[in-house]
Amino acid sequence: MLITKNSNIIIFILFILTAIAFAISARYFSKKQKIIRTLSNLPIQEIGKFKNNTLTHYSGKAFEIHEPLIAPFSEKKCVLYQLKIEQLDKSLKNSKWKTVKKEEKAQDFLLEDNGNFAFIEPKDYISYVVTNKKVVFDALNKATPKLQNLLKRYEIENINWNSRKPLRFSESIIEVGQQLSVAGIANWTSLDFPIKHYSYSKIIKLSSTKSQKLIISNLPNNKK
Repeated sequence: MLITKNSNIIIFILFILTAIAFAISARYFSKKQKIIRTLSNLPIQEIGKFKNNTLTHYSGKAFEIHEPLIAPFSEKKCVLYQLKIEQLDKSLKNSKWKTVKKEEKAQDFLLEDNGNFAFIEPKDYISYVVTNKKVVFDALNKATPKLQNLLKRYEIENINWNSRKPLRFSESIIEVGQQLSVAGIANWTSLDFPIKHYSYSKIIKLSSTKSQKLIISNLPNNKK
């Protein structure tokens, strides 16, 4: 009897330790933590010290090259936005948010620091962008006309409010003029079109390669 009781205690302790290890591992290998580690291990460089074909970390304010993107909900000018609409699924034992719609758009932009500019080309990138807006609405807290128009835009119209399945909307953006950090492969490139913020014919560009994605983050100090 005592042996059985001790065995159950050992199994319980092992279960707890496994759960803790899994939680720590999930956090360590999350996209956010990978980005933080990469940027933390790369010192921020001044443009004059950039080396061609080298992974380089640069920090500054974002400025548009072309007509800026307009964020779907906040309608702010930006160079990158992420949109997610989720609905709460209560069919399982544990309620879970299921993604109904997800959209992300990014465009080429300039990154400026003390009058020095880098050309950022987000063709193949990973990012962690702080959420600017998060709204939850349901049968008791219905969507505003603005949110209803947004749902129609993404063809999410036939919402059965009586089902009491809340919807959750979130938007993350990198605004024009916002401070952020970028890590990418640096190379000097010739410009074949004019840029209103930049008057030279060549500019340093940070971009991706087959083996290295561009990294974009607006986390404060890359530590949170």
